[in-house]
Amino acid sequence: MIEICATFSAIKLRLAGIGLLIAASSAPFAAEAVTFRVGGPEVINPDRLLDFGNGAPFQPVTNQFSDSGLTVTTLSGAGLTLTNNLNCNNAGSGVSQAYIYMGVINDSTGFCVSSSSSDAASLSFDTKVSELSWTGFNVAEFDGFLLEARLDGSVVGSIIFNVSNQFLNKTVRIFGGMFDELRFIEQGSSNLFFAADNFKWNTASAVVPVPFGAPMVAAAFAMAGLLRWHARKSAPKR
Repeated sequence: MIEICATFSAIKLRLAGIGLLIAASSAPFAAEAVTFRVGGPEVINPDRLLDFGNGAPFQPVTNQFSDSGLTVTTLSGAGLTLTNNLNCNNAGSGVSQAYIYMGVINDSTGFCVSSSSSDAASLSFDTKVSELSWTGFNVAEFDGFLLEARLDGSVVGSIIFNVSNQFLNKTVRIFGGMFDELRFIEQGSSNLFFAADNFKWNTASAVVPVPFGAPMVAAAFAMAGLLRWHARKSAPKR
């Protein structure tokens, strides 16, 4: 009877170990939340640089910068507009000759005309990003803009730029986790302006995420050790 109970216990231990291994192998990777910091330092020694100087000005931003690893899609309204300080002068505000601007359009009435629509745009990177910085300004009023960082379609961090945190000539840095998309979403449609330039970012190709299943793998190995100990203990003495 004692031998049968010992055998049954060993079977249960083996099944538990197998279950842990299966769970560990199928567990998803953890997506760490990213941090937005206004006034943070620029990315040092970035893998990618983009100053928006090689695109045609006064046009919606789309795929002009895909060779640099960034593609922009308009989600609503005018999206992001490529402009410059020659026709939309914001010199000294953190933007150089050419930059991306949300909240303005360029039409037949002139340059740097306030957009009356609710604008939104998606910035997609050709590979996962581990950190990014840009310089620019936020003079948004009312509800302002929602900025989202996304990874594989899921939001991993967000910040609101509005009248409560306006800034000029500052660095915005995103760090602390991986992302492959940024979304700029206007929360209103009046007197909202946001501009960015001098994108610098590091790709996450060398970053190996820690899976949720890592603790399970450790537990499975511990279970395997327990099984060996149990087998030796339960072996008949000769």
